[in-house]
Amino acid sequence: MPGMLCFGKVIAAVLVLLVAIGCSTRTEPSRPVERQATDAGIVDARAEAGAGPTVENKAVWRPTSTRIEVSSFGFWEGSTGYAKDRAELTPEQLAALERLRTMTPPEQMGADFTSYEVRVTDEDGSVARYRAAEGNVRDSDESVNAASLPTIDIETLRPFLDTIKCLRAKAVEPIPRTTTTPLDPKTADMSKAVAVPADTACTNGVFVPYGCSDSLLTFDVDAPATYEIVSGRCLEQLSLRVYTSDRTTLLAESTPGTAESCFTLRHTFEPGSYVLVFSKTNAAGCNQNGKAGDTSLRVRRVK
Repeated sequence: MPGMLCFGKVIAAVLVLLVAIGCSTRTEPSRPVERQATDAGIVDARAEAGAGPTVENKAVWRPTSTRIEVSSFGFWEGSTGYAKDRAELTPEQLAALERLRTMTPPEQMGADFTSYEVRVTDEDGSVARYRAAEGNVRDSDESVNAASLPTIDIETLRPFLDTIKCLRAKAVEPIPRTTTTPLDPKTADMSKAVAVPADTACTNGVFVPYGCSDSLLTFDVDAPATYEIVSGRCLEQLSLRVYTSDRTTLLAESTPGTAESCFTLRHTFEPGSYVLVFSKTNAAGCNQNGKAGDTSLRVRRVK
Protein backbone atom coordinates (compact mmCIF):
# COMPACT_ATOMS: atom_id res chain seq x y z
CA MET A 1 0.00 0.00 0.00
CA PRO A 2 2.72 2.58 0.80
CA GLY A 3 4.24 1.84 -2.63
CA MET A 4 0.91 2.43 -4.31
CA LEU A 5 0.48 5.74 -2.45
CA CYS A 6 3.94 6.91 -3.58
CA PHE A 7 3.17 5.93 -7.17
CA GLY A 8 -0.13 7.86 -7.00
CA LYS A 9 1.66 10.94 -5.69
CA VAL A 10 4.14 10.77 -8.58
CA ILE A 11 1.32 10.54 -11.12
CA ALA A 12 -0.47 13.50 -9.52
CA ALA A 13 2.71 15.56 -9.57
CA VAL A 14 3.25 14.81 -13.25
CA LEU A 15 -0.34 15.85 -14.07
CA VAL A 16 0.07 19.13 -12.18
CA LEU A 17 3.29 19.82 -14.06
CA LEU A 18 1.63 19.13 -17.42
CA VAL A 19 -1.30 21.42 -16.61
CA ALA A 20 1.10 24.15 -15.54
CA ILE A 21 3.03 23.84 -18.77
CA GLY A 22 -0.19 23.92 -20.80
CA CYS A 23 -1.46 27.02 -19.01
CA SER A 24 1.81 28.86 -19.42
CA THR A 25 1.77 28.08 -23.15
CA ARG A 26 -1.75 29.48 -23.60
CA THR A 27 -1.05 32.67 -21.68
CA GLU A 28 2.30 33.46 -23.32
CA PRO A 29 1.97 36.62 -25.45
CA SER A 30 2.12 35.94 -29.17
CA ARG A 31 5.22 37.06 -31.03
CA PRO A 32 5.14 40.32 -33.00
CA VAL A 33 4.12 39.94 -36.65
CA GLU A 34 7.15 39.15 -38.78
CA ARG A 35 7.78 40.76 -42.16
CA GLN A 36 9.82 38.93 -44.73
CA ALA A 37 11.42 40.18 -47.94
CA THR A 38 10.77 38.40 -51.23
CA ASP A 39 11.69 39.04 -54.84
CA ALA A 40 8.27 40.66 -55.31
CA GLY A 41 8.79 43.10 -52.46
CA ILE A 42 7.70 43.19 -48.83
CA VAL A 43 5.21 40.53 -47.76
CA ASP A 44 3.15 41.07 -44.62
CA ALA A 45 2.95 37.78 -42.73
CA ARG A 46 -0.28 38.92 -41.08
CA ALA A 47 -2.14 37.75 -44.18
CA GLU A 48 -1.36 34.14 -43.29
CA ALA A 49 -3.05 34.73 -39.94
CA GLY A 50 -6.15 36.12 -41.67
CA ALA A 51 -5.45 39.68 -40.50
CA GLY A 52 -5.42 41.29 -43.93
CA PRO A 53 -4.15 41.07 -47.52
CA THR A 54 -0.50 40.41 -48.27
CA VAL A 55 1.09 43.54 -49.73
CA GLU A 56 3.48 43.00 -52.63
CA ASN A 57 4.50 46.65 -52.43
CA LYS A 58 5.42 47.03 -56.09
CA ALA A 59 5.52 50.60 -57.38
CA VAL A 60 2.96 51.36 -60.09
CA TRP A 61 4.09 54.83 -61.22
CA ARG A 62 7.72 54.83 -62.38
CA PRO A 63 10.19 57.50 -63.55
CA THR A 64 9.46 56.39 -67.14
CA SER A 65 5.65 56.57 -66.78
CA THR A 66 4.12 59.17 -69.10
CA ARG A 67 0.34 58.94 -68.66
CA ILE A 68 -2.27 57.85 -66.11
CA GLU A 69 -5.86 56.79 -66.86
CA VAL A 70 -8.43 55.86 -64.23
CA SER A 71 -11.98 54.67 -64.91
CA SER A 72 -14.43 53.62 -62.24
CA PHE A 73 -17.91 52.22 -61.73
CA GLY A 74 -20.04 51.93 -58.63
CA PHE A 75 -23.63 50.72 -58.41
CA TRP A 76 -24.63 53.67 -56.23
CA GLU A 77 -22.39 56.29 -57.84
CA GLY A 78 -22.22 55.36 -61.50
CA SER A 79 -19.21 55.73 -63.76
CA THR A 80 -16.55 58.38 -64.26
CA GLY A 81 -13.05 58.62 -65.69
CA TYR A 82 -9.84 60.64 -65.69
CA ALA A 83 -6.80 60.71 -68.00
CA LYS A 84 -3.76 62.96 -67.90
CA ASP A 85 -0.22 63.12 -69.26
CA ARG A 86 2.69 63.42 -66.82
CA ALA A 87 3.48 66.95 -68.03
CA GLU A 88 0.00 68.14 -67.00
CA LEU A 89 -0.10 66.52 -63.56
CA THR A 90 0.17 68.76 -60.50
CA PRO A 91 2.97 68.22 -57.94
CA GLU A 92 0.32 66.88 -55.54
CA GLN A 93 -0.86 64.35 -58.13
CA LEU A 94 2.68 63.24 -58.97
CA ALA A 95 3.46 62.71 -55.30
CA ALA A 96 0.26 60.66 -54.90
CA LEU A 97 1.06 58.49 -57.93
CA GLU A 98 4.54 57.74 -56.62
CA ARG A 99 2.92 56.18 -53.54
CA LEU A 100 0.81 53.69 -55.52
CA ARG A 101 1.55 50.11 -54.50
CA THR A 102 0.25 46.69 -55.53
CA MET A 103 -1.09 44.04 -53.19
CA THR A 104 -1.90 40.35 -53.34
CA PRO A 105 -5.23 39.94 -55.21
CA PRO A 106 -8.05 39.60 -52.67
CA GLU A 107 -10.14 36.45 -52.47
CA GLN A 108 -13.15 38.12 -50.83
CA MET A 109 -15.98 38.94 -53.25
CA GLY A 110 -18.21 41.95 -52.60
CA ALA A 111 -21.23 43.58 -54.22
CA ASP A 112 -22.06 47.22 -54.97
CA PHE A 113 -18.55 48.47 -54.21
CA THR A 114 -16.84 51.06 -56.42
CA SER A 115 -14.21 49.40 -58.61
CA TYR A 116 -11.40 50.99 -60.62
CA GLU A 117 -9.29 50.20 -63.65
CA VAL A 118 -5.95 51.98 -63.85
CA ARG A 119 -3.83 52.22 -67.00
CA VAL A 120 -0.24 53.49 -66.88
CA THR A 121 1.55 54.28 -70.15
CA ASP A 122 5.34 54.04 -70.28
CA GLU A 123 7.66 56.10 -72.46
CA ASP A 124 8.22 53.03 -74.66
CA GLY A 125 4.48 53.00 -75.47
CA SER A 126 3.60 49.95 -73.40
CA VAL A 127 0.50 50.11 -71.19
CA ALA A 128 0.25 48.39 -67.81
CA ARG A 129 -3.27 47.70 -66.51
CA TYR A 130 -4.34 47.32 -62.88
CA ARG A 131 -7.56 46.97 -60.91
CA ALA A 132 -8.68 48.12 -57.45
CA ALA A 133 -11.88 48.31 -55.41
CA GLU A 134 -13.13 49.99 -52.27
CA GLY A 135 -12.57 47.78 -49.25
CA ASN A 136 -9.80 45.94 -51.14
CA VAL A 137 -12.31 43.34 -52.34
CA ARG A 138 -13.26 41.95 -55.72
CA ASP A 139 -16.52 43.52 -56.82
CA SER A 140 -19.20 41.50 -58.59
CA ASP A 141 -19.62 44.24 -61.21
CA GLU A 142 -16.01 44.00 -62.39
CA SER A 143 -15.34 42.45 -65.77
CA VAL A 144 -14.16 38.86 -66.05
CA ASN A 145 -10.82 40.11 -67.36
CA ALA A 146 -10.27 42.21 -64.22
CA ALA A 147 -9.52 39.04 -62.25
CA SER A 148 -6.26 38.60 -64.17
CA LEU A 149 -5.02 42.15 -63.53
CA PRO A 150 -2.60 43.10 -60.74
CA THR A 151 -4.36 44.74 -57.79
CA ILE A 152 -3.57 48.19 -56.41
CA ASP A 153 -4.10 48.68 -52.69
CA ILE A 154 -7.02 51.11 -52.54
CA GLU A 155 -5.46 52.94 -49.59
CA THR A 156 -2.51 53.92 -51.80
CA LEU A 157 -4.81 54.95 -54.66
CA ARG A 158 -7.12 57.09 -52.55
CA PRO A 159 -4.82 60.18 -52.29
CA PHE A 160 -4.77 60.44 -56.09
CA LEU A 161 -8.54 59.90 -56.33
CA ASP A 162 -9.01 62.79 -53.89
CA THR A 163 -7.43 65.15 -56.43
CA ILE A 164 -10.02 64.27 -59.10
CA LYS A 165 -13.15 66.44 -59.31
CA CYS A 166 -15.11 64.83 -62.14
CA LEU A 167 -18.84 64.09 -62.25
CA ARG A 168 -20.10 60.63 -61.41
CA ALA A 169 -23.11 59.50 -63.41
CA LYS A 170 -25.52 59.35 -60.47
CA ALA A 171 -24.75 63.01 -59.63
CA VAL A 172 -26.55 64.11 -62.81
CA GLU A 173 -30.29 63.89 -62.21
CA PRO A 174 -32.45 63.02 -65.25
CA ILE A 175 -35.76 64.88 -65.58
CA PRO A 176 -38.36 62.56 -67.21
CA ARG A 177 -40.02 63.75 -70.42
CA THR A 178 -43.05 62.26 -72.20
CA THR A 179 -42.79 64.14 -75.51
CA THR A 180 -40.06 64.50 -78.10
CA THR A 181 -39.82 68.25 -77.40
CA PRO A 182 -36.75 68.88 -75.20
CA LEU A 183 -36.97 70.74 -71.92
CA ASP A 184 -37.27 74.54 -72.00
CA PRO A 185 -34.65 75.71 -69.47
CA LYS A 186 -36.59 78.91 -68.72
CA THR A 187 -39.18 76.81 -66.88
CA ALA A 188 -36.74 74.36 -65.33
CA ASP A 189 -35.89 73.96 -61.66
CA MET A 190 -32.23 74.98 -61.59
CA SER A 191 -31.74 73.38 -58.18
CA LYS A 192 -31.37 70.13 -60.15
CA ALA A 193 -28.40 71.50 -62.12
CA VAL A 194 -24.85 70.29 -61.48
CA ALA A 195 -21.61 71.91 -62.61
CA VAL A 196 -19.55 70.36 -65.39
CA PRO A 197 -15.84 70.68 -64.52
CA ALA A 198 -13.73 72.53 -67.08
CA ASP A 199 -10.96 69.98 -66.41
CA THR A 200 -10.32 68.43 -69.81
CA ALA A 201 -8.92 65.31 -68.11
CA CYS A 202 -12.41 64.35 -66.91
CA THR A 203 -14.77 61.87 -68.46
CA ASN A 204 -17.93 63.02 -66.70
CA GLY A 205 -20.53 60.33 -66.16
CA VAL A 206 -24.19 60.99 -67.03
CA PHE A 207 -27.00 58.51 -66.35
CA VAL A 208 -30.00 58.26 -68.69
CA PRO A 209 -33.17 56.24 -67.88
CA TYR A 210 -35.25 54.01 -70.17
CA GLY A 211 -37.60 56.86 -71.04
CA CYS A 212 -36.87 60.23 -72.62
CA SER A 213 -35.20 62.72 -70.29
CA ASP A 214 -33.28 65.96 -69.89
CA SER A 215 -30.52 66.90 -67.46
CA LEU A 216 -29.50 70.39 -66.38
CA LEU A 217 -25.85 71.34 -66.12
CA THR A 218 -23.83 74.52 -65.68
CA PHE A 219 -20.48 75.36 -67.22
CA ASP A 220 -18.17 78.17 -66.06
CA VAL A 221 -15.49 79.64 -68.32
CA ASP A 222 -12.67 81.82 -66.97
CA ALA A 223 -11.13 82.98 -70.26
CA PRO A 224 -12.16 83.05 -73.93
CA ALA A 225 -11.75 79.59 -75.42
CA THR A 226 -13.20 77.19 -77.95
CA TYR A 227 -14.38 73.92 -76.45
CA GLU A 228 -15.72 70.70 -77.86
CA ILE A 229 -18.15 68.81 -75.63
CA VAL A 230 -18.39 65.19 -76.71
CA SER A 231 -20.73 62.42 -75.62
CA GLY A 232 -19.31 58.98 -74.95
CA ARG A 233 -21.55 55.94 -75.07
CA CYS A 234 -24.22 56.41 -77.75
CA LEU A 235 -27.61 55.61 -76.20
CA GLU A 236 -30.64 56.33 -78.41
CA GLN A 237 -30.56 60.01 -79.57
CA LEU A 238 -28.46 62.23 -77.31
CA SER A 239 -28.06 65.97 -77.81
CA LEU A 240 -26.74 69.06 -76.04
CA ARG A 241 -27.77 72.72 -76.03
CA VAL A 242 -25.89 75.72 -74.62
CA TYR A 243 -27.77 78.72 -73.17
CA THR A 244 -26.84 82.02 -71.59
CA SER A 245 -26.84 82.07 -67.79
CA ASP A 246 -30.33 83.63 -67.71
CA ARG A 247 -31.56 80.70 -69.89
CA THR A 248 -33.18 83.01 -72.44
CA THR A 249 -30.81 82.71 -75.39
CA LEU A 250 -29.77 79.52 -77.18
CA LEU A 251 -26.09 79.86 -78.15
CA ALA A 252 -25.26 76.47 -79.61
CA GLU A 253 -26.91 73.12 -80.29
CA SER A 254 -25.46 69.78 -81.31
CA THR A 255 -26.78 67.58 -84.06
CA PRO A 256 -28.59 64.74 -82.25
CA GLY A 257 -26.50 61.62 -82.05
CA THR A 258 -27.65 58.15 -82.99
CA ALA A 259 -27.03 54.67 -81.62
CA GLU A 260 -24.04 54.46 -83.98
CA SER A 261 -22.71 58.02 -83.78
CA CYS A 262 -22.37 60.21 -80.68
CA PHE A 263 -22.68 63.99 -80.83
CA THR A 264 -19.95 66.62 -80.68
CA LEU A 265 -20.79 70.23 -79.86
CA ARG A 266 -18.20 72.91 -80.66
CA HIS A 267 -18.56 76.48 -79.44
CA THR A 268 -16.40 79.52 -78.68
CA PHE A 269 -17.15 80.61 -75.12
CA GLU A 270 -16.59 84.03 -73.60
CA PRO A 271 -15.86 84.31 -69.87
CA GLY A 272 -18.99 83.68 -67.85
CA SER A 273 -21.50 81.06 -66.77
CA TYR A 274 -23.60 78.93 -69.10
CA VAL A 275 -26.53 76.55 -68.79
CA LEU A 276 -26.37 73.22 -70.63
CA VAL A 277 -29.34 70.96 -71.39
CA PHE A 278 -28.37 67.34 -72.04
CA SER A 279 -31.27 65.49 -73.69
CA LYS A 280 -32.05 61.85 -74.44
CA THR A 281 -34.85 60.99 -76.88
CA ASN A 282 -35.73 57.41 -77.76
CA ALA A 283 -35.58 56.49 -81.43
CA ALA A 284 -38.99 54.78 -81.12
CA GLY A 285 -40.54 57.81 -79.42
CA CYS A 286 -41.05 58.88 -75.83
CA ASN A 287 -44.02 56.54 -75.36
CA GLN A 288 -41.62 53.61 -75.68
CA ASN A 289 -38.76 52.51 -73.46
CA GLY A 290 -35.29 52.69 -74.94
CA LYS A 291 -31.81 51.86 -73.75
CA ALA A 292 -30.71 53.04 -70.31
CA GLY A 293 -27.37 53.33 -68.57
CA ASP A 294 -24.32 55.50 -68.13
CA THR A 295 -22.96 57.69 -70.91
CA SER A 296 -20.46 60.51 -70.56
CA LEU A 297 -19.50 64.07 -71.44
CA ARG A 298 -15.93 65.11 -72.17
CA VAL A 299 -14.81 68.72 -72.44
CA ARG A 300 -11.93 69.29 -74.85
CA ARG A 301 -10.26 72.66 -75.31
CA VAL A 302 -9.61 73.24 -79.00
CA LYS A 303 -7.99 76.69 -78.82
